[in-house]
Amino acid sequence: MLIRVQPLLWMALLSSCTCRDPNLEPVATFIRVEPQQIDFGRLVVGQAGFQTVEVINSGKTPVEGTWALEGSAFSSDDGTPTRATVGSTLMGIRCAPKSVGVFDGTLTITLAGYQPIVVPLACEGAQVPECVASRPCRRSSWDLAAGRCVEIDQADGLSCEARDVCLLNATCHAGRCEGTQRDCADGDPCTADTCHPSRGCEHAGPIACPGEGACRVGRCNPGVGCELVDAEDGIPCGQLRTCIAADVCVSGACVRRDPPDGFECIPSGPCGDAGYCVNDVCEPARLSTLQPTWRVGDLHDGGLQPPEAWSDLFSNRDGDLTLSSYFFTPTRMQANRATPINLASSSRRCIDWLGWVVCGDMPVLTAVDAKTGQLVWTYSGVPQDIPQFAPPAEYFLARLAVLSENELLAMFESRTLTSGIDSRCRSFGMVVLDRQGQALRSLYLNDPIFSVCDHPHSYGVAVDAQKNIYLAFTPSGVDNPATSLTGTMLFSYTPSLQLRWRRFDPALVGGDLAVADGLLFQEHSPEVRHTQSGNVVATLPGPFGLGVVGDSTAVFGASGTMLSTLSTTNTQPRWQRSLTGELGRAPLTIARWNSAWGPRDVALAFTSDGFNVRIEATEVITGAAAFSCPVALPELPVMTAMTPGGIGVMFGTVPVGVGWPRCDDCDPKYARTRSSFGWIPLSGLSPSAAAWSGAWGNEGHSHREGR
Repeated sequence: MLIRVQPLLWMALLSSCTCRDPNLEPVATFIRVEPQQIDFGRLVVGQAGFQTVEVINSGKTPVEGTWALEGSAFSSDDGTPTRATVGSTLMGIRCAPKSVGVFDGTLTITLAGYQPIVVPLACEGAQVPECVASRPCRRSSWDLAAGRCVEIDQADGLSCEARDVCLLNATCHAGRCEGTQRDCADGDPCTADTCHPSRGCEHAGPIACPGEGACRVGRCNPGVGCELVDAEDGIPCGQLRTCIAADVCVSGACVRRDPPDGFECIPSGPCGDAGYCVNDVCEPARLSTLQPTWRVGDLHDGGLQPPEAWSDLFSNRDGDLTLSSYFFTPTRMQANRATPINLASSSRRCIDWLGWVVCGDMPVLTAVDAKTGQLVWTYSGVPQDIPQFAPPAEYFLARLAVLSENELLAMFESRTLTSGIDSRCRSFGMVVLDRQGQALRSLYLNDPIFSVCDHPHSYGVAVDAQKNIYLAFTPSGVDNPATSLTGTMLFSYTPSLQLRWRRFDPALVGGDLAVADGLLFQEHSPEVRHTQSGNVVATLPGPFGLGVVGDSTAVFGASGTMLSTLSTTNTQPRWQRSLTGELGRAPLTIARWNSAWGPRDVALAFTSDGFNVRIEATEVITGAAAFSCPVALPELPVMTAMTPGGIGVMFGTVPVGVGWPRCDDCDPKYARTRSSFGWIPLSGLSPSAAAWSGAWGNEGHSHREGR
C-alpha cells in the first residue's frame, strides 16, 4: 500500500531531539524541504512520472550534505546535489514502475550538523489499458509518450465488419468501412423496398399512391404501379355535407346533389357511430369520450410527481414512444410499453433514423437499436472533425437532421468558459455521419454573425428531398435554455456543405423550419421562401406556427380557431375551416384515416372551449370536417406524436426548478420542464403514408422532406 507521512513530521522529530549541538542554528529556521512527501499516483508500466524536490536554505552560507535515493522504481536524471546552496537547491526524481504493483521509496537529505530529512516516495504501477478503436477500420494502441490511446487507420482493402447488415463486401478505405448497399428491390412496384440496418431487407405495402382530388383516387396495380381510378359514386368529396345538398363523387367528378335518406352525413369515427339523413335531417352520431390508456409522469388527478424531467416525445413507425429531456434525465424508449428501455445517458436531442434512436448531449452522439436498446455506435470525433473547437472550449450537440437513409447531419455548438471570455460567444460546426457513425465531411460555420457575442442559437433545421440543408440562427436572451430575441439569419447549404444562400430578417424571432416542394416555411414567419434562392414567394395570413407541410399542401393554424391551407405547387390558398374551439400549442398532426369512404389524410388538431378538450379531424384534400371527439385530458397537449391506432400526447408541463418560468417557446422547447404523457386510442387511424414535415420536425424529429 502507499505510504503517507504527515506534513512537517520530520520537524517535530527535530524539535523533540535533546542531543543536538546547542551551537547549531535550528533547522526549522534556515532549512526547509518542499514537498515533504511525493505520491506519483498511478502510472502505466513503462511510463515515467516526474517530480522535483526543493531544499530551501534561508541562511547566509551553503551547507554541505548528501542526497540518498532508495527504492527500485525511483531514480534521478539530474544526479544528486552535494550541498544546500543559499536559496534553492533542486533535485528531479522520476518513478518508472517496471511491473504492476505499489512501490515505496525515500529520499534522505543529510546536511552537515543537522538531523537527516526523510521525504517518503510512492507510486503505483498499473496495467497498460486496453485500447478499443472507436469504429471499424481504425486500430487503437497505447502511446507511452502521449499517455493515452492513439488511433490510426487500418490498411486500405482490409475486410471490415460493418455495423449495418445493408452494407455488403465491406472493406477499409481511408479509415472508413465502406461497401456496396444491399439491393432490396423485389420487382413489385406496389411495395416500398427498404433495408433496415439490423433486420435487412423489408418490403412494406401496398404503397400509398397519390390521388387527384377527392374523386380520382390513387391505386397501386401489382406489376404496373400507381394509377388513377374513379372514386365510388356517392362518396362525399367537398365541404358541403348536409341532407339538403352534399358534394359527392359521380363518374370521377365532384358534383352537388340532393342526397337521399340514409346518406351518411356524419362519418363514423374513433369516438362514435355514423350519422345518417332521415327526412332531410342529419341524425347525429352517438359520441363517447376518448380515454388515455397509458399515462406516465402524471401531475394531475392525485398522481405522484416523478423525479424524471422529460420534456419531449416522438414516435417511430412501430408506435413506440421515446421520452427525452434537456435537463440531464436518462432517455426512455418504448415508454408506452409494459417494460420501457431506459438508456444510460441523457439527451437534449433525439431522432428516429430508420430503426435507430440517435441521441446526443455533451458531447457524445449515440445510436441505439430502437427495438432492443442495444448500443450500435458512438461518435465523439468533433475535436478531429471540427478542429476550430480548440480547448479550452467545450462543445455539445445543437441539432440533428436526416439527410438520407445513409447520411445523418449533426450540428455542434461550442463555447469557452475561461474567465474573461464572454460565454455568449458561440461557434458552430456541422458533421455528416454515415450508418457506421463515421464522419463523411464536416464544416466550421465561419460567418460574421458568429463574431457577435449575443449567444446566436440554431433554432431551425430542415432538409429537402435533394439533401439541401436549411438553418436558422437567432440571438438569444437567456443562455439556458435559449429564449429567442429578434434578427434571424437563414442559410442554405448543399449536401456537400457548400453555401447556397443566406438571408437576414431583422424582425423575425427564432423558430424551426419546414420544407416541401421547393418552399421553405419558418415557425414564426408568415413569409414563404423559395428554397432555390431564399427569396419570398408568398405571404400567409398569419405566422406558420401550428403547421405541417406535405407533398402538395401546407396546413396551418391561421388564427385561434381557423385552419387554412396553401398549395405548395402554386402557393395559392385551397380552403379554410373554422374549428369548434381554440387551437392549443401542440403542432398539427397528419394521420391516415381508413374511413367508410376510403383512406384519407386528415389534419388532427386539439382544441378547447375553455372547459373541455377535443380532437378535431379535417380532411386535407377537401377541408371538410371528418370527426370531432371529446378527450379526457385535464388540459390541451403541448406536443403530439402519431402512432398506429392512436396518438401520444405531452401535457401538464411545469418547471423543474422553483421560480423558473415555463419556457414554451425556447429551444429545445419546454427545456427544464417536467411533463405528463399519455396515449389516446384512435381506431382506424395511423401515421400518414406521405411524409409531412412541420415546425417541430415530422414524426421522429427527422426534419426531412420525404419523397
